[in-house]
Amino acid sequence: DLVSTESFRTTVTQKAPGSTTRHNRVSIRVMGKAGNSFFRAREPNAVLLYITSALVLLQLPMKFVRFLALNCLGRLSRIYKSVVVQDFDVVYHCARAIVQLASQSVCFLELADKPGPDGDDFGGISKQRMLERVLAVVRNRASSLDAGEVSVISNFAFKRMRQSNARSTHRLFDMDEFSTAGCNP
Repeated sequence: DLVSTESFRTTVTQKAPGSTTRHNRVSIRVMGKAGNSFFRAREPNAVLLYITSALVLLQLPMKFVRFLALNCLGRLSRIYKSVVVQDFDVVYHCARAIVQLASQSVCFLELADKPGPDGDDFGGISKQRMLERVLAVVRNRASSLDAGEVSVISNFAFKRMRQSNARSTHRLFDMDEFSTAGCNP
């Protein structure tokens, strides 16, 4: 099966009077049969690609930069850490929500002018009271806004707040609606 396994060739490369240079070339040809083994050669570019892909997938660069920014930049690291790593105090936030509701109730009681449907002294804010307060707020803008425009603004705000609370059946803006409107943008 092996054809011409060995060849031998002699050539003369330089011929001068008294000297002759010869080159002998010996070649061996090896022919193999197909097998089921493999040979793996490591290519530097493939190794580099594998390492960088592993680093990106493991998010090591991001972790390294985060560690560097939060720990190795002195005063700037303290600023970064105060923004990135924020403590969440449940007790503080609950107390803050209660204080906000209490302060909103004070505002509501100042604005409320009609008794509620169940007989509460300060049941809600009427459309007329809303108009009165909006007129007081924009009184220094009389040159820009006339009474009709202020009425439109007041009616819009009142209707919009009433639409946000579809469960209410009375025509007043009550404490729940007022607190919800003050907390949610």
